[in-house]
Amino acid sequence: MKLAIGTGGWGYYNASGDKLKVYAELFDFVEVNYTFYSNPPIPMISSWRNRVPKTFEFAVKCNRAITHVCSLTPEQECMDEVDYMIEVCKILRSNIIVLQTPAYLSLNLQKIKKSMVIFDSFISSSIMPVLEHRGTIDRDSLELLKDKGIVYCSDLTKENPAYNADIVYTRLFGTGDPFKEKEYSAIEHRLRKTKAKKAYLVFHGVTMYSDALSFRSRIYQRMQRAL
Repeated sequence: MKLAIGTGGWGYYNASGDKLKVYAELFDFVEVNYTFYSNPPIPMISSWRNRVPKTFEFAVKCNRAITHVCSLTPEQECMDEVDYMIEVCKILRSNIIVLQTPAYLSLNLQKIKKSMVIFDSFISSSIMPVLEHRGTIDRDSLELLKDKGIVYCSDLTKENPAYNADIVYTRLFGTGDPFKEKEYSAIEHRLRKTKAKKAYLVFHGVTMYSDALSFRSRIYQRMQRAL
């Protein structure tokens, strides 16, 4: 299993000068949260790509206009935003788009079937949709997502992946800052139980940078030898 370890953004990293460049010297992967709140100008996006090594990976957080304003309804406004997000992913050479839906959005089988136009748009552009739903979701809906090859995001400090897939994408919040040994152990244990070929681990929180580095130094090398 290959591991991509990073954090939710680079903007809060305590470094002088170009924070993205400094971040990329420590990590080989980052989740871009900026795109969840706004549509950055194309030149800005291009500069992100140009300031990191060629092997550096971006995962793009889908704009909330799609998930919160349009509620995954594939009307024209939403699909225009989908087209923009695809352009962002192509510039960053990102093959991951993270769609975080709010807890109040009812995600049942009927809703997901109607939303599949959005997911298919990303898939047809060779971009893997990762769905993180903050509410409940039924088993039939999960089965459809699995059948369509859509990754369902989980927090491995608290739960197992919803189903086996080639890719695991986990947004890690833990139970407090900083992460504790039992949380690192839980991540490792749950990763070992999957059949994934690659896992993306995104640390979040006040101490996310040191937490990600601690996980890598304390567990990463041992796991890579064993997996």
